[in-house]
This record gives sequence, C-alpha cells and structure tokens, in this order.
Amino acid sequence: MDWHHYVKKYVWDTNKTPYFVPVPRLTRIQAHNEIFIYALFVGVPAMLVTVATTTSVLDSGSSTAAMFAIYALTLGIAAGLLHVRKHTLAAYYTMSLPLALLAYLYLRQQHTDVALFDTLVLVAVMLGWLRYLYRVTKICEAYGDMPEAWPEEPGPEEDAGGA
Repeated sequence: MDWHHYVKKYVWDTNKTPYFVPVPRLTRIQAHNEIFIYALFVGVPAMLVTVATTTSVLDSGSSTAAMFAIYALTLGIAAGLLHVRKHTLAAYYTMSLPLALLAYLYLRQQHTDVALFDTLVLVAVMLGWLRYLYRVTKICEAYGDMPEAWPEEPGPEEDAGGA
C-alpha cells in the first residue's frame, strides 16, 4: 500500500505546511503561509492577554498588570507587522516572548515546589521555540529574494515523449 503518498497528499502539503523545506528552497507562497501561521500563534493569544489584563488594570489599577498589558499589546502589533511586512525586527521582538517565559519559569522555580521534569519539558519547548524563531528571522531576511514559485520539473511522461 502506498500510504506515504496519501499522507503527503492529504496531510502534508508543502505549500501550506512548508516547515521542513529549507529556507533557500521556499517560495513566497510557502513563506507567507508559514509566517501567517506563526503570527496567528503569537498574535491572537497576545491580543487576548491584552484584553484580559486591561480589564484587570481597569478594575484594580495595578501598574504591574498595566505593564503586562502594554507588553502583550506590543507583541500583538509585532506579530501583525511580521505577517504583513515580514519585518525582521518584528521577528526579533517576538523572540522576547519565549525568553520572557524562560525567565518566568526560572523565577517560579525559585518560589514554588514545581516538579523538575515539568520544568525541563517547558524549558525544552521554549528552547525549541527559540530555535524555530531563528528560522522565522531567516525567512524574513530572504523574503524579498524568494521566487513566487519554482519552475515545474518535467515528469517522466514528458521526458519520454520528447526523446
């Protein structure tokens, strides 16, 4: 059974999910799709946190919550800029989120009795996220030079017909 053909055809479409395509081989469509999904991944939660913390600020007047709301708002704006303009600085700014979460994990570990395994898993996820952000910055840097689409390679039928 040719199951890998069906998986690639129905689950893994390289135009819609190009995460294992090297950056130099990406087309603009693939890069746009990858950046769009990442911007949604960062931007939507950031804007939801902005709304939630703004409500908290209005209720309690907490300056810490206000700073958190401003950070979440700027993160949402950076994600929007990343999607629309493919701006490298916006990609670098979104790198601050996993770094901030790593700092939070470190501080939380100091004051609570959290299982070491849980903390290590979260640290591994944050480090993987940072590694992926390196790819996002490389996509933004190369976006202007990417082709719209790669030329189609002739199939075996076309080669045999021409000879």
